[in-house]
Amino acid sequence: MIKFNYLSERCKKLSETIKKDIPLILSEIERYGKGNPTLSDSIPELLFDDEINRCSNIIRQIDNFDTTSLDRNLKSLKVTRLYGKFVRRVDADYDMIDNHMRVGYPSSISHEMLHMSSTIYDYDKGMCYSGLLMFGGELHIGREFTEGLTELLNIENFNVGDNIPSYEYFMKYVKLFREAFPKIDLVKYYSTSDLNGLLEELTSYGVSKEEGLTYIYLLGKFKPLYFKVVEGFLAEYLEDFNAKVKRIEK
Repeated sequence: MIKFNYLSERCKKLSETIKKDIPLILSEIERYGKGNPTLSDSIPELLFDDEINRCSNIIRQIDNFDTTSLDRNLKSLKVTRLYGKFVRRVDADYDMIDNHMRVGYPSSISHEMLHMSSTIYDYDKGMCYSGLLMFGGELHIGREFTEGLTELLNIENFNVGDNIPSYEYFMKYVKLFREAFPKIDLVKYYSTSDLNGLLEELTSYGVSKEEGLTYIYLLGKFKPLYFKVVEGFLAEYLEDFNAKVKRIEK
């Protein structure tokens, strides 16, 4: 049995360790800034047209969702069908660089459509921006936070049943963030693929960009096994955020 105290100490040590990484990661995020989409001349290859159209229409109705990436990516989106053993491995996935969606079941499209609608690939920078995820070169930050927010938006806006189990604890972290900063519009930054913009807005609440990035970065370092301990640990972390928010809003 893994003891609570051991895990709690491990969380604290990990938090101290990543402090060394944060300034470098932040400098890379600021250096790459926002992406400039690389346009494709390829002819779209669309399957499941009805479901894709339905999802597109719903996404357009989400409050403050910027549909620039949705409109652009739909023009060159490729969709192929998964068969046999591949369907058992994954219901659907989206290749953010090639703008290619592979689908096993039409009912799985909505989560991937949200990814597609918030993705920018900048060929010149060699950088992919998707929701609050940035990856390219040695930078890879925000995947877990982005998956949590994507699945939350999926549940809140589409007629889906149970959420993707592996994303459950990511979703809980995003909910904690929402509770700490109810005035921050995560949808705006998600749909415009603007992690740096989100970090900038946090500074108006007295939260440094380093602190905000630490919260997002921590998600990628913890495992579901440690969730109960980490949930409490991050809740304490956000209490400090909340205190700063209240001081700013007075």
